[in-house]
Amino acid sequence: MNLKKHQMKKLGSLLFTSTVVAMLWTSCETEPLYPTGSGTDINSLGGDCPPDKVIFQYQVLPILVSNCAMSGCHDEESHKDGIVLTDYERTMEIVRPGKPNKSELIEYLAVWGSEDDDDDVMPPPPMRPLSEQEYLTIKTWIEQGAENIICNPGCDTTTFTFSGVVWPIIEQNCLGCHNNSLQSGDVNLEGYDHVKAQADNGALLGSIQWDAGYAPMPPSGSKLPECQIEQIRKWIELGMPND
Repeated sequence: MNLKKHQMKKLGSLLFTSTVVAMLWTSCETEPLYPTGSGTDINSLGGDCPPDKVIFQYQVLPILVSNCAMSGCHDEESHKDGIVLTDYERTMEIVRPGKPNKSELIEYLAVWGSEDDDDDVMPPPPMRPLSEQEYLTIKTWIEQGAENIICNPGCDTTTFTFSGVVWPIIEQNCLGCHNNSLQSGDVNLEGYDHVKAQADNGALLGSIQWDAGYAPMPPSGSKLPECQIEQIRKWIELGMPND
C-alpha cells in the first residue's frame, strides 16, 4: 500500500514537471525575440494603400535604404554587425512587431541627435541624422505590427510640382547619401538648386531610370516606382519649375 502511494506520488510529480516544461517551451516558441518576416502576415489588398497604415515598401524601406543601407554600412555586401536593411525579411530580424521600444532597429535610431554617444548613432556622422518625421514613420510602422502590406500607393502622374511631389521623393529616397554634409559620388541633392543641376545634366533621370552609363539610384533595394519616375520626368520636361 505504501509502495503504491509512493508510486502515485512520484507519477504526479513527473506529470507536474512535464506540464511546467511544456508551458515554458510553448511560451518560448510563441514569441521569439526577433521574429523573421516569415512569421508576419502579408496582406494582399489588391487596391490602394490604406491611409491609416504606414507601408513598409513605400515609406519605411526608402528611409532605410537612403540612410542605412549603403556601402560600408547595412547593404548586402557590407552587412555591418551582421545587419542588412535592404528588404523586409532581413529588416524584421531586428524588429519586434508591436513593440518599438524592444526592437533593436529603434534602439539604434532612438539615439538620433545624441551628442554623448556618437558611436551608436545611426546614421553615423557625417551623415545627416534622421528627421523627427522619418523616425516617427519607422516607430509607427512597428507599433502597427510591422506588416509588409502589398498595395497600390495611388501615385498620380498628373501631379508633379517640385515642392509637392519631386522634393518629397528626393528627400525620402536620396537625401541620406546626397546632402550638404555627405556628398556621395560628389552629388548634392539638398535643395532645389542642387536637384535642378543634376536634372539639367541628365544624371538625375538617368540614375533613377537605371540607364546604362549612370549609377543606379537608389543603389540598394528596389528601383523607384515607375509612377514616381514618370512624375520626375514630367517635371523635367516642363522646365523644372520651382513650384
